[in-house]
Amino acid sequence: MQKLAKLAIALALTLNSFAFAAPAGSAPNPPALFSPPDGSTLASFGTNLTWSNQPGTTQLHIQIIPTNNDGPGVNLLLNPVSNFAVPEPPIWYGLLPDMTYTWRVRTATAPGAASESDYTAWASRTFRTPKVSSGSISALSPGIGAIVSTLTPTLQWSNSRSDVFYYELQLTKDGTFDTDPATATAMVYGALIHGGASTPPNSYTVPSDFPLESGVKYYWRVRPRVQGDGAQVDWPQPSSFQILATSAATPTPIPVPAPSPTPTPAPSGGEVDGGSTGYRIAFASNKDSGKEDNWEVYVMNADGTNETRVTNNVAQDRWPTWSPDGRRIAFESNRDGNDEIYVSNINGRLV
Repeated sequence: MQKLAKLAIALALTLNSFAFAAPAGSAPNPPALFSPPDGSTLASFGTNLTWSNQPGTTQLHIQIIPTNNDGPGVNLLLNPVSNFAVPEPPIWYGLLPDMTYTWRVRTATAPGAASESDYTAWASRTFRTPKVSSGSISALSPGIGAIVSTLTPTLQWSNSRSDVFYYELQLTKDGTFDTDPATATAMVYGALIHGGASTPPNSYTVPSDFPLESGVKYYWRVRPRVQGDGAQVDWPQPSSFQILATSAATPTPIPVPAPSPTPTPAPSGGEVDGGSTGYRIAFASNKDSGKEDNWEVYVMNADGTNETRVTNNVAQDRWPTWSPDGRRIAFESNRDGNDEIYVSNINGRLV
């Protein structure tokens, strides 16, 4: 099982739900929020939150919450200060690009540890983080057209923006990166990378469980990851490299029996990602749960028959991608509280 590096390093962070009801009988005067202005867009990925506390405040509770809890946030109990500095990367790998964040503060005047009933109502505002693009990213290694002797190469890139740290990477034999199950000719392998925590920085090493194929040309590209209510940025021009041909046996896709000639409709409410091995499609859907926060991974034949549910839990299991040999599925899940990559057999057993 391969996991993504955790996005939070320096602060007490949480991806849990921040749903706190204002308790009945709480103190009537919440703090007054000053800056940044409500609904403003930040100039950078750090900011100084300021407010004023009511007389007698002994402690306060501050939260910074990303849209749909889609990313790291802040959840802290503090002494009665009147500001909180949100540091930029690499001091804190926290705020993600082009996303709305809610920040809120509540205070208490209790002499000891405050209970829910001791707090005021929340005072809340929003801010939005800056947009980014792929134009600041350059592929470093392998060089364009390079011959690579390993089946598990390390792909590395640079970014002139040091405040961007979360990336989306694609790797494929198809230079068009086609993920349409009806027309795709090769799988497109995807990964989410914390560039500040990878070794070396801003890099991805093909896992030994999913080696590439000898003698094959591969294309890869990387862009900043945008989540929540942000708009995905365009992909840059891909880079390419060639795996040195060897006589050693290399993995080849294992065909699944041809589908029934009687087509059935694709499942409703599903999203297709990652593409097909040529015989079966992996996709994510919330059609069984009906809940926006409970998606599962499924596989089916290319004509919609023989649908099988791979995952079954209350977390978000999304973005499935086939392994090169067609035996396993990599997918993103927040089942342990963080967005991380898991690998399972088609029967759902994690590996």
